[in-house]
Amino acid sequence: MRFARAPAPLMEVYAGVRVWKATRRAGRVGAGARRAIDRFPSSARPLLDLIPSTGPGPAFVAPIEPDLPAALGDVRDALARGAARELEPVLRDGRDSEWLRALTAGRPGAADRLVRALESCFVACLLPHWSGVLAAFDAEAARFGETLLHHGAASAIDRLSPLVRWRGGAVEVRGAADAEITPGGGGLVLLPLAFWDGDPLVRGLSDGTVLVAYAAPETRPKPSARVGGDDEDALAGLVGQTRAGILRALPEPCGTSELAVRIGMSVSVTSEHAKILRRAGLITSVRHGRHVRHALTSLGRTIAAP
Repeated sequence: MRFARAPAPLMEVYAGVRVWKATRRAGRVGAGARRAIDRFPSSARPLLDLIPSTGPGPAFVAPIEPDLPAALGDVRDALARGAARELEPVLRDGRDSEWLRALTAGRPGAADRLVRALESCFVACLLPHWSGVLAAFDAEAARFGETLLHHGAASAIDRLSPLVRWRGGAVEVRGAADAEITPGGGGLVLLPLAFWDGDPLVRGLSDGTVLVAYAAPETRPKPSARVGGDDEDALAGLVGQTRAGILRALPEPCGTSELAVRIGMSVSVTSEHAKILRRAGLITSVRHGRHVRHALTSLGRTIAAP
């Protein structure tokens, strides 16, 4: 049994879209929800077709990887392995659209549109609150660790959520998931979600572990609060310290060698990190003869903005 390493950007996107859709469906759209709606970018609209307000949804769009570029890469990799087959029940349930059919069929451009939707939703709706999310996660992880150390696994599990209990060596999850998990084998991964308010979400992961994602306690710092940390910490927590340095080192385009000097890394290391940022749509790299020139995309400028 272990706590997740850090908040998962795409898991939070998945949770936030579900909560917003359920809130809107129930007619409970308050001032906070209206502000979120106003920020919701048009490029993220495909997520409203893809992610349900209730019931099971496609797990491949919500990896628990805390590094945003790597998480977006996980989504692409899952689609390449045929994960779009998870969408067939979505189509049967009547949430049909031309884009969903294209994604399910693996047509060119559909995967790119999904990745853009996930990116733009995170940047517009969640990134402004990410410092608070990181602080809240750290506080919850510390609380869990302290309880585990001083009171044991049963007490630590029982304090996660009213719907999660330790019973006879197994973890019981009640609600929509309604599961009984016996720690062992791959083990259990616990992930608090700042933008979730429903029953715990349970699913098996590719490494054999079982994920239990739950609504973080109401006593947590609000995601919009600046509790500890700063924007630099949030960006580093999102894309990694080195890649955050690359984004901040590109106010003006430059070549790989100059970029390596700016961030104090070797050319080969800089090139590898630039490749990841390029795949995530945060920078562009254009070859001019023997040289490659890197520049921020509009999304990269938005994320790197102070």
